[in-house]
Amino acid sequence: LNHFGLSFAREYIKSGLLEEGRKLLIIRAAVGATGFLDNRWKMEDDLYLHMMEMIRRALSLNKENRLIGLFWHQGETDVYEKASYEVHYGHLMQLLRSVRKEFCVPQLPFIAGDFTQLWKKEYLEISKPVAEAIRAVCNDCGAGAFVETEGEIADHTSANEKIVPCFFTKEEVVTLLETEEFSSRSQMAAYYFSLGM
Repeated sequence: LNHFGLSFAREYIKSGLLEEGRKLLIIRAAVGATGFLDNRWKMEDDLYLHMMEMIRRALSLNKENRLIGLFWHQGETDVYEKASYEVHYGHLMQLLRSVRKEFCVPQLPFIAGDFTQLWKKEYLEISKPVAEAIRAVCNDCGAGAFVETEGEIADHTSANEKIVPCFFTKEEVVTLLETEEFSSRSQMAAYYFSLGM
């Protein structure tokens, strides 16, 4: 789990959106160095199917559990694979629409992060089609937002964020979900991020 998801969780709670007596669960489905064109995130691919199963599992534990957000910070692999704007836009929009439809959340918030400034500086020209496609999906999908990176040293969120990341394995998430506290009063968010494991 990275700064991006933790920052969202902090803001969600601070803004009063988390109802009293409830918890927020962030499910990390990310696998670094993966994309659509290497057959990992399209509808029939392993990481997409795994993400969908993790969401189903969390939602099945309690009828009050709900999906509240979808985060995306992928794209570098598809840049290397020379994805066109149209191809990347199509795959990403299809992924978002399928999640919204499957879980009956037509206006599920979708938040995507920009490439880091250092990475963009090195790969600016070849990254444009993918970066523009991600930004366009955020603009076109309704309930979408694109998070810019800042400054020369920006990591995967603002350089001002100094949150210690925590990581959960699949087994730890299942164990956590099976506890009475989470299974009876949990909100959850699907979260995937392009950091290595």
